[in-house]
This record gives sequence, structure tokens and C-alpha cells, in this order.
Amino acid sequence: MRIIKIILLLIVPTLGLSAQNVKFIHDWDMKYLEHDIEFISKKKAPEPFSNSGEPQALMFVGATSLEESAEHDLSKIVADEIEGIRKEISIDEYLEEDYKATKNIVSYFSEVDDNQIAVIKYRTNGVKGGQITMPRSTRQILFIHNGKLWISSLIVLFAEDQENMRSDQMTFIKAILEN
Repeated sequence: MRIIKIILLLIVPTLGLSAQNVKFIHDWDMKYLEHDIEFISKKKAPEPFSNSGEPQALMFVGATSLEESAEHDLSKIVADEIEGIRKEISIDEYLEEDYKATKNIVSYFSEVDDNQIAVIKYRTNGVKGGQITMPRSTRQILFIHNGKLWISSLIVLFAEDQENMRSDQMTFIKAILEN
């Protein structure tokens, strides 16, 4: 089971993954961590969305190697991910009108540059059993590329620039797929 990084920790380093040459719309600080890249919005979420100066959004991108002998069924991986989300994360009401949510989680498949991607979207107010937080919109994008399962998690606390943040998430995914 993989859970996002309020949430996301991945087991295999993403060597060679670079965001330095990618042109983003939103203003991000980037940190290269051991197993992924963390993007932190340079813009702070205003009150009442944050009383502690939290960034408007966080994004994590990383990959884990898939066993060569295992079947790489993205549908099964997504189902397992959603099961883990429901088990670990406190889910809030899904407010967007883009897709029909099932128990407040949306999932769908799409194609990007002839590669199948899966999208999981929901709102959360924290981890089950933990402190309640202001609701955050989360969009995870999962795809298989070069024998690795890639996961990009965008967590938005303040949605003022959400469309640009989402666009940046897709821009970076396209850069991964081009390599």
C-alpha cells in the first residue's frame, strides 16, 4: 500500500529526476529529498486557511521500482491506493463538479503522450485519529514508466492559484514521460 505524503514516502531513490529545466507557472521552492522531489509554494496561505504561515500548496513527485515478475496493472494499483487512503486519511466532502465522486473520492484514467495515467482526487482534513486541519484538496497522479511506478501528489491548502499548480503538476509529468 502506498499512501501520499501528508503522506508519501517511496522506497527507491529517483536518481536522475530533475526539475531544474522545467518551466513552471506557479512559484515553487524545490527540495531534492532522498526518495522524491518536494515542491513548496513560495506563497503563504492567508488566514483563516493557515494561522502558521503554511504554503498554499505542496507537491511531491517520486518513483518506486516495480518487480519485473509482477503484473503491472495500474487499475489494481489505483484501487489499492484508494483503499489505503480510505483507511488512513480523513476524507472531507468532495466539492468540485468535474467528476462524480464515490464516497468523496474521484478516480479516472487518461492518456498523456500515449501513456496511461490515473488520477485520484479528494479533500482531506487530516489523518484519521490525528488533529483536524483545514480542508486540503489533493490530486494524485499515478503512472508506470520505464519499470517504475511514479506518483505525483499535489496538496492544495489555498486554491487561489490552483489551476496553475495543477498545470505545473502535469508539466512535470510530461517532462518525466519525455525522458
